[in-house]
Amino acid sequence: MRHMGFVVLLAWLCATGAALAADRAVHLVVPPPVREHIASMPQIADPADDAERRINAALKHLDRNVLKASRASRAATGRARWKSR
Repeated sequence: MRHMGFVVLLAWLCATGAALAADRAVHLVVPPPVREHIASMPQIADPADDAERRINAALKHLDRNVLKASRASRAATGRARWKSR
């Protein structure tokens, strides 16, 4: 029972900490899909500072990595889609 109180307190701190840390409301835009059946990561619309531009650059980097992985998977399996479980 003691752990449950700690978990609730930690969840509350995380939720309120994120709300207090934001300087402004951030709007997201979703770029076109990386590939068919593969959504791209949403990005910050109109980044206001260097930190937000770095976040967008990191998200674009993730999209490129996913595209490379999907191409490698397709080349290895010969299938057009990812293998589903």
